[in-house]
Amino acid sequence: MADALSGYDTAVVSPLFIWRPKPRFRLREYPFLGDETEGWELSADSTDRSGEFTPIATKFLSRGKSDITGEEVLTRACNMGKCAGRLHAKAMLQNQHRIPKEYRQYVLMVVGTIWLSGGRRKIMCLFWTGFGWAHYYDWLSADFDAEYRVLLCE
Repeated sequence: MADALSGYDTAVVSPLFIWRPKPRFRLREYPFLGDETEGWELSADSTDRSGEFTPIATKFLSRGKSDITGEEVLTRACNMGKCAGRLHAKAMLQNQHRIPKEYRQYVLMVVGTIWLSGGRRKIMCLFWTGFGWAHYYDWLSADFDAEYRVLLCE
């Protein structure tokens, strides 16, 4: 980058290199992530099927709280904005290079889609492995702490 800036006043040029556009993802049918939901019942699913979205990792804990149950997270998330669902998560996993690097420190909760398995409710979570993004499913009865963020769509 130094070669590209030679001859320019870097105090003027460098702010141009800091700005990054918001990552946009397109919703479409991607190949299914795996068979882990086979036999599960789809309890709730995000109704947002609009073309493009920007993922926003949103804090859900109140000041002074160290963790809350997934059910409480879900209640709070419904009041925060448009919750990302499984199609949003699939779009993000298929375009991992567009997920903001600052999200790597969090586990992203996809609360817009809820699965029933064995009579218990589950959500998808996205996490950074150190090499790429992956997903797993967690019970809404579990406790979630400051390491987690609710994934909203803008």
